[in-house]
Amino acid sequence: MEHHGVHIFGCYGRRFALDPENVEVSELGEPNLRKMEQGDVSSRAIRAYQKALDNATDPPPVASSLEFENITDIALLVSQECNLRCIYCYADGGRYDSGGYMKEETALQSVDWLIQHSGDQERICIRFYGGEPFLKFDLIKKVVNYSKRRAEEVGKRIHFCVTTNAVLLNAESINFLKENNIDVVVSMDGPKDIQDMQRPCVNGEGSYEKTVKQVRSLLKVRPETFARATVYDDSPKEKVIEGLREIGFKTPLLTHISGSMFLESSAKQDDDKLMSLIEQEGESFLKNLRDRNETYFNQGRIAVMWGRMIRQAMELFISSSKKTIHCSAGRWYVAISCTGEIYPCHRLVGVENEKIGNVFENALERDAYRAGPLPHQEKCQSCFARYVCAGSCFHDNLTATGSIYETDEIWCSLVRRTVEYGAAIAGSLTQEDKTFLQSQECIPTESACPLDLF
Repeated sequence: MEHHGVHIFGCYGRRFALDPENVEVSELGEPNLRKMEQGDVSSRAIRAYQKALDNATDPPPVASSLEFENITDIALLVSQECNLRCIYCYADGGRYDSGGYMKEETALQSVDWLIQHSGDQERICIRFYGGEPFLKFDLIKKVVNYSKRRAEEVGKRIHFCVTTNAVLLNAESINFLKENNIDVVVSMDGPKDIQDMQRPCVNGEGSYEKTVKQVRSLLKVRPETFARATVYDDSPKEKVIEGLREIGFKTPLLTHISGSMFLESSAKQDDDKLMSLIEQEGESFLKNLRDRNETYFNQGRIAVMWGRMIRQAMELFISSSKKTIHCSAGRWYVAISCTGEIYPCHRLVGVENEKIGNVFENALERDAYRAGPLPHQEKCQSCFARYVCAGSCFHDNLTATGSIYETDEIWCSLVRRTVEYGAAIAGSLTQEDKTFLQSQECIPTESACPLDLF
């Protein structure tokens, strides 16, 4: 229910008032709710919304132009081929509609391009991506060595990450990751039955046994390695999490399938089931908070995607902060294809209309990504979730509606419910709750002085 720009909703058997423009929330008892509906805003519980009620006008437009940052992070697609055939892959088997491998000249030019476009920023990052990047391990080694030398020459600090299915890891590559302090994300979907079904090899054989030995060797030297699991169809999240933790992952992160720009019919999930999962996760979040379950919160890295989204919404309402940009795509982060073409992010590689440059040229045409989807959608301007969702993901919008700016209404309904859960939790936290969440790095620790930067 909307009342003069304030969103009234129910969660956990209670009623809340959400002021989207100021990113504030307050619990409403029935007497206060009736007063509010009658236009009486004298009660303490709803006094915070006096301004919104008195100025019952359309919300101010979202800023349509923001300054670009220097580019500091790139995804380097050294391989657009893959040794697995995941049944939900949005990238058409890792080929991104074309396939191929990056040449050494292109890779080293990409490093020089990053250094040039990072401007005066001291920190830069290269994320090796694919396909499966370890199909080009020799090139990865050359890029790391060249990047370190070039970064030292210009006085920059460089960090490396890699996302891999881990099948090709061996003693040499694992030692290389350790020696060069490269952060690793392993794409793995849980126990053997789920992994083999969802992530088969090219020849149709299961990949679990080809993966788990290498992963355990990796975890011995890089114990903080993340596992990224895709929950597909009816994969039970508890079984996935348990399977990954049994292997040794401290931080399993679950996400859901994404649409594809390269396949006529890409994987989809039942919308009613997704809403049910959000309701379950909302209840689970509160229960685990009350139980002080450190395993669930895992230093801010909640395993289930919907739980992470609820946490992010909660944090914004606690701090009354506005999120106007959904992600860094095209702003300080871009992806470079195996041929040197530049795209706003790795998920948009191969989508010709979204190409924004080439590493062998200086021009970078990224105006379309200046402000994100939010100011371009009329329906977002009056949505109570606008400063949490920020208009959603460019790629998800494009696959669902054909426009990077236009959100899918079904996805909107799912996001709105996660925002309600996050706001409801923020509006009912005790000081003990906040102290626990701060200890789990789920909300910022309050500083005694706003000038205390450390």
